[in-house]
Amino acid sequence: MSMLKATNHNEAVKLVTLHAAHKIELAYEIKTDEFFELATNCCSPGDKIMKGEEYFIISLKGMYIPPND
Repeated sequence: MSMLKATNHNEAVKLVTLHAAHKIELAYEIKTDEFFELATNCCSPGDKIMKGEEYFIISLKGMYIPPND
């Protein structure tokens, strides 16, 4: 399974909404408002947010598959 690291809030929002990887580590000090905004507006039902060793990790239920142009 692949895991990407988001180093700021904008990058985290982009990676989560695009379902860029199965797991995304929020490798930055996330503020409370950013955490809840990410959880409510960007995550889909079934996605999980867990505390890793140092940072939060978002585990996405489904992977986005881009169209084959």
